[in-house]
Order: sequence, then structure tokens, then C-alpha cells
Amino acid sequence: LALAPVRSSLHLHLVRGDIRDHAGVAALLERGRFDTVIHLAAIANDPCAELDAELTKAVNLDAVVALMTAAKRAGVRRFLYASSASVYGVKEDPDVHEGLPLEPITLYARYKAEGEAFLRTLVDDSFCGTSVRAATVCGWAPRLRLDLTVNLLTHQALTKGEIKVFGGTQRRPNIHVDDLAEVYRAMVSMDAARINGEAFNVSAENATVMSLAECIHEVIGPALPIIT
Repeated sequence: LALAPVRSSLHLHLVRGDIRDHAGVAALLERGRFDTVIHLAAIANDPCAELDAELTKAVNLDAVVALMTAAKRAGVRRFLYASSASVYGVKEDPDVHEGLPLEPITLYARYKAEGEAFLRTLVDDSFCGTSVRAATVCGWAPRLRLDLTVNLLTHQALTKGEIKVFGGTQRRPNIHVDDLAEVYRAMVSMDAARINGEAFNVSAENATVMSLAECIHEVIGPALPIIT
């Protein structure tokens, strides 16, 4: 569904496969002679990653290590790795910058951090590797996720005529999917010397849940009640 708007493009070649098929992935990279790889495949949130630890390791770490290794061997020049802001764990400081230590507290975050560490061992003048520590990605999608704060509160406003907030002072970093796509697009062509071996936070802001609710309230309908 997500690729439907560009399915007819001559520039798109769709290959169906399993990221855990290390030999198949390596063969594809050798055949394709790709200049850039943007790695997005993962079990995509903390609760899901906890359901099956063995599967999560196979997808979120073992397959990542194999893919990075195969990409460098195949002559890929640039590798952009989808990490996560969750690698920081829980911080008291609301200004969570790249200089802070990584203290992952879930399997999902731990394997993202370990993927970053492995990528740094591979980078050199011929292989540019960059990690993107994205905040929670919000926005409309064909397969809309409603376990995300912005999406959930917006869905409540549109379908129930109210916004329900539990607490409200807790902070949640978010980034709109279009903005994140722009970041990746820029990094594909950016001077490698500026990003090689680095990790970058990508977020709109570290906002309180109540401020997010108020923003949605203002956009969708000032008459909608916010129930705390």
C-alpha cells in the first residue's frame, strides 16, 4: 500500500524477501551494485520487540549486522541506518542531545544501539555510515498505527469528539513522517565527511503530552473537550 503511488515508476524495482535471509540479501546487493542503502526493516516498537526475544534479535540485530557487512563487501558507498531516540533510555534532562550516554532499557532500544556500534566499526573513506535516531514517527499512513501519541489523540478527536489525556506532563518526542523522509533524502546526497560515523537526533521537539493534545485541539476543533 505505501508504495502504491510510485508502483508504476520505471525507477522502482520491488523485490520481496526476508531480511533474515542473509545469503539472499547479500546476493541482491552484489547484483544491484547499489550506491546507497537506507535500512528501515525492523520489528518496530518496544512492546512488539518484547513479545519474542529470539525473533527480535534475528531481525533487529543479526540481520542488521549481516546487511551492513554485505553492503560494504558489495561496494555500497553510503549506509543510512534507522536507529531510534529510545537508545537514550529515560533522561531527566529534557534536552536529550547526541553527547549523552546511551542507556537503552528495552530489547528494541538495545539492539538499535548495538547496530549503531557495529556500523561504526565498518566506516572508512569508502563506506559512509550514519545512524538516524528518530523520534516517534507520526502522521497518516495506509496502515495507520494508533499506539503513537499524536496519531492516537488525533484519532480520538476525529472519531469520539474528545481528547483523553492520562497525566499530561510526560514528554514525548515526535517527528512527522514527511519531515523524516526529507532528512533521509538530504543525507543521501550530503557531503560524506559531514555525516560519516555520526549519529543524529531527528525530532520536532520533546513536547509534553498535554501540549500535543492542545495542538490537536486547536487544529481540529477548539470546541472539543480535553479530558484529563
